[in-house]
Amino acid sequence: MAIPADAAGGATDTAAITVTSQGDASKWAGATLTTTAIPPCTPISGADLIFAPLAPLVNQAVTFSGTITAGTLPITYTWDFGDGSLGDGQVSSHTFPLTVTLRTYTVTMTAANLCPSQASVSKPMTVRPRTLYLPIVLKGYSSP
Repeated sequence: MAIPADAAGGATDTAAITVTSQGDASKWAGATLTTTAIPPCTPISGADLIFAPLAPLVNQAVTFSGTITAGTLPITYTWDFGDGSLGDGQVSSHTFPLTVTLRTYTVTMTAANLCPSQASVSKPMTVRPRTLYLPIVLKGYSSP
């Protein structure tokens, strides 16, 4: 049985088959065969990611958004934040750990579908430490 080239994705056709013994007509078996047209699958392309704020501070939530330009749905998005933490979803949020120096992490987003295909994109992101200013107190100093 051939599937028509113009069959819509998800369209089904069912055929019932019955076989009877030539030697004994009381002996028979039956089966049903269902054929489903699978739509063409478009591989993922054009993966990109953005994040905000662009220069986050330690302990500040950063929102990441993944995009693609083409790909058959459904698409799954996974994240590697470069600090040992992982995430998922087209939009994901993450807070980076405490650091006392400027620290750059490589954030990677991977988009995948059932074709199977996947595309990944990585971008550096720098997290700034928080700065604490304390007042200067001079003991035993008198102003003129």
